[in-house]
Amino acid sequence: MSRNPIFSRSQQCKFGLQLPNLSLDAGGFYSHNFIEDSFMPDLPKSPSYHHSYLKAKLIGALLKLDKFTVFSELNLGIDEKTYAPDVCLYSKRDIDLSLPDTIEMTEMPLLAVEILSQTQTTEDVLEKFALYFGAVIKSCWLVIPMAGAVIVYSSPEKAQQFSSGDIVDEPLDIRLPLKEIFG
Repeated sequence: MSRNPIFSRSQQCKFGLQLPNLSLDAGGFYSHNFIEDSFMPDLPKSPSYHHSYLKAKLIGALLKLDKFTVFSELNLGIDEKTYAPDVCLYSKRDIDLSLPDTIEMTEMPLLAVEILSQTQTTEDVLEKFALYFGAVIKSCWLVIPMAGAVIVYSSPEKAQQFSSGDIVDEPLDIRLPLKEIFG
């Protein structure tokens, strides 16, 4: 498979910052070398200011979709390990808070969303996506804050990038204006 640049290093966002250099690798996955090329001090593992803000905006937008229930950092048990995507969507369900809580879900969500942070690489996220798809999660979204973009993966081999207009997730029949997240 040929390398297919999504963004070039010459592109700059409105504040003059360089955008990540995203491209398809030989396996058909997006990769970048922005973080690896940058000086990165040891950063705390907790979400950053921008990460937290975008997550709140994304959850707000997803809550408008009546056919889903939205969860934030829900623990998922996959292959005897625990993973907590930034956001998960399940088919609409009633939540009875009087029942005992579930610490780790074995029922997988329909959608897992990861917001790329300064402490991880796209390769880190894509490794998680491979596990998520193996656990029969139907769709995965990679939110890239600096690029103002969302990449929707409907399988490990099929991805579509959205940087304007609507985010379209065909397998889940979701159409979400990008400006609700980045606007």
